Amino acid sequence: MALVSKMKISIVGAALFGVLLFLCGRAVAADPLQGAPGVEASFEEEQDNPASLLNKKELKAFVDGVVKTAMEDHRIAGAVVAVVTPDDTLLLEGYGLANAETGETVDPSVHLFRVASITKLFTATAIMQLVEDGRVDLDADIRTYLGDLKFDDRLGAVTVSHLLTHTPGFEDRFFGYFGANPKLENEPRARQFAALAPRQVRAPGELTSYSNFGFALLGEIVARVSGKSYAQYLEDEIFTPLAMARSSTSIRSAAVGEESAKNEALRAAEAKSHAWKNGWYAPQYFPDTLDLIEPEGSLSTTAEDITRFMQVHMNAGALDGVSVLAPETVRRMHQPLFSHMPGVNGNAHGFWIEDTAGYASIAHSGSINGFISNLVLIPELGLGVFVSTNTESGSRLARLPNRVVEAFFPKPEEHTPKAAPVSKEWLSKVEGEFLGARRVQSRLGKVASLTEVISITPTPEGDLLVSDGAGADRYTPIGDGRFKALRNGEIMGFQLTQKGKAKYVFFSNAGHNGFERKTFFDEPLTFYAPLALAVLASVCVLIGYGVRVRGFAPKNASGVSDIEKIAVLASAIACLVIVIQIGLTFSNLLSDINQLYEAFPTRDFVVMKVLGYAFVAIVAATAVLSPRVMLSGDRSMVGKFRYIVYVVVMLFFVWSLFNWKLFVF
Repeated sequence: MALVSKMKISIVGAALFGVLLFLCGRAVAADPLQGAPGVEASFEEEQDNPASLLNKKELKAFVDGVVKTAMEDHRIAGAVVAVVTPDDTLLLEGYGLANAETGETVDPSVHLFRVASITKLFTATAIMQLVEDGRVDLDADIRTYLGDLKFDDRLGAVTVSHLLTHTPGFEDRFFGYFGANPKLENEPRARQFAALAPRQVRAPGELTSYSNFGFALLGEIVARVSGKSYAQYLEDEIFTPLAMARSSTSIRSAAVGEESAKNEALRAAEAKSHAWKNGWYAPQYFPDTLDLIEPEGSLSTTAEDITRFMQVHMNAGALDGVSVLAPETVRRMHQPLFSHMPGVNGNAHGFWIEDTAGYASIAHSGSINGFISNLVLIPELGLGVFVSTNTESGSRLARLPNRVVEAFFPKPEEHTPKAAPVSKEWLSKVEGEFLGARRVQSRLGKVASLTEVISITPTPEGDLLVSDGAGADRYTPIGDGRFKALRNGEIMGFQLTQKGKAKYVFFSNAGHNGFERKTFFDEPLTFYAPLALAVLASVCVLIGYGVRVRGFAPKNASGVSDIEKIAVLASAIACLVIVIQIGLTFSNLLSDINQLYEAFPTRDFVVMKVLGYAFVAIVAATAVLSPRVMLSGDRSMVGKFRYIVYVVVMLFFVWSLFNWKLFVF
């Protein structure tokens, strides 16, 4: 998957880029297609399963080599791997340390790993159970089920299908969302949802944008329709029937509720998150989160339990004589539900549709608190692969499913004939810079988009270069407005505006997140230019006072009142103070990313906001004095011009701070 994010380093951009990496499609002029044809992935009972012929010893030797090398090279404390067919577990292994403090080694049947967003597959399974029972309609407005719940749908009604396919139109948010939230812990759930709801920034069904909040809403639908808490529903309808006794979604919820006895026992068996510090693995400890977060990423489970979940999806909804879904429901769940255009992978019902080493697959990955996980099912091979690590650097092992397939089921490289050359005029319409749809737009965090840019540039040969901070991939045309990556075969397509200019970009192995053309208000210049000008103006003012430059000096400054001098000097000092505070706040965050999970806002952010509004007030006072300066008969035209330019520069910087939402929590 070409995960692209052009890195433009700044005092805040670099820090927030680190935050975004920690948390967690890129089509011709065509409308988004609901239920569009695309890659189909389904397990059929009668089909042969090539994976069943795998030699277990050879598989183990290969996986052992890949995992142990990665753990050594990238300082990964512990990992679990499971490889299954519909009827057999080919591999179930634990590697390294579950807890570096005690020296406890990983047991894949005992130790719980946090699988983060793989939880969404359980939420989707629960929703499909209710669909099967006729209690939920995928095309229904979610207000049908959520009544009094407050969330933003000003741009269009949101359906259950929109939530399953990450197309409700919500922006992202992370500050104050995933960590401890003592202010909301004892509040009614409706109040919690209202406080954490993101803004709807585009019409539903228009563009995929990965949405955690969307799955929180799905979990609430499960709870309200079933009459049980989300955690209890999963316990009764999925975990218990599938004998997943060591799985829980509420083990890290602030409100444990009905599962408290089970969770108390399971907490002792949790693998710890680790970070490499001072030459060894240091366990990390994180606060519990609100239980409304459960449906989007709070599952703690063992690799052995996950094998049963994979197998039930590979066996038409049944395992060991127990059925949790009807065969037709499972087939439906694995089929495309949303695709932006034919030929570019989209989303199934909770699963992502991807290409794994040349084979159609359904998958989901997850990242939280230092745990990195990936789950891939490949119907054509009858193969399921799961991997999870308890160290942030474990992202290096996320491609293990690809490595297994490449080693044991290599597909001859398919030569796709190059399509007829695309005109330079058409290529110029898709040229430009694009931002990931999954981003914060209305509050603190928007500034992270400074680092999340991909650039698309035509080549003289008629190809397209897609570049980010890590390099560039070349895509060659294959017809119908689509392009194929020479490196990994990924497909890229565009959606054009009526004027023919590319508005959206989609990538086949990122069907859950599109890209959209950057606007003026997203341009780095609107951040860097006001910042640089304001700092320069402030420094000049301080130097001017220091060397008694005419027009700013306390002496030899005819017509300049004391209040004007104080306003200018105070605004200059305040400007430099807020710039330094912003830099320190985000630098501290980058040095200790786990602050993200503390109760928000942290002290650094509170200080930044207070100083920021103090600066704004001083600049406003300085601006209010402008008419007095301009009407002064004693002040020279040069002095008046200098004052007005200074005020305009400071107002430009204030506008920039609010455009990038630095004080909007």
